[in-house]
Amino acid sequence: LIMAKVEPLSITCDDVVGSEGRLIVAEYAKAYIVTTYVPNSGLKLDRLRYRTEEWDLKMREKLDALKQMKPVIWCGDLNVAHGDEDVADWKKKRNKSPGFCDGERENFGLIVGGDGEEISDEQRKKRTLPLGRPGPAAGMGFVDAWREFQKDSEGYTFWSYRFQGRPKNNGWRLDYFVVSKEFLDNVMNCTRRNEMWGPSDHIPLVLNLKKGSLF
Repeated sequence: LIMAKVEPLSITCDDVVGSEGRLIVAEYAKAYIVTTYVPNSGLKLDRLRYRTEEWDLKMREKLDALKQMKPVIWCGDLNVAHGDEDVADWKKKRNKSPGFCDGERENFGLIVGGDGEEISDEQRKKRTLPLGRPGPAAGMGFVDAWREFQKDSEGYTFWSYRFQGRPKNNGWRLDYFVVSKEFLDNVMNCTRRNEMWGPSDHIPLVLNLKKGSLF
């Protein structure tokens, strides 16, 4: 869903794989806004292969094609916790919980960059070893806005009702604003609305832009 006070030049409802309707692209004069609900890999990880070998690949191709024309702001529930610090009790969840499998995290790092170190054989064998933020240092020309402005601050945006995640602060950072590097000078800040906790198990993430950044 995109709600806008200023009508975009165009709106495209698309999908990168299949017909699940997970992608909306709003074109403005100076940038694209892309909102996505990335597929969850499933509690039993039954969709992990689809997610990492099909969806993520096509999503990178889509983002790359758009950024050839103008800067991109990619946002939404991206269903991945990139860094070890982006999920509570990460040792219990690595490669066991959807959104925190090595392949999901590596693929996201290909877009926004990471620590620049490949996952070693030892790390792949031992689930309790830290990975940091997987991915090459450069990525493909996009920036994780929360990490750019908030650095190492806790950024959880999701707490499961099923497991009483909020009272225990058993949180995940699943929601993102990912922006083209060349657009970063137009971004003032990226913040969480932590007080807006209610019917949803997510809280809003806000990207503040300079006036005139889009149109």
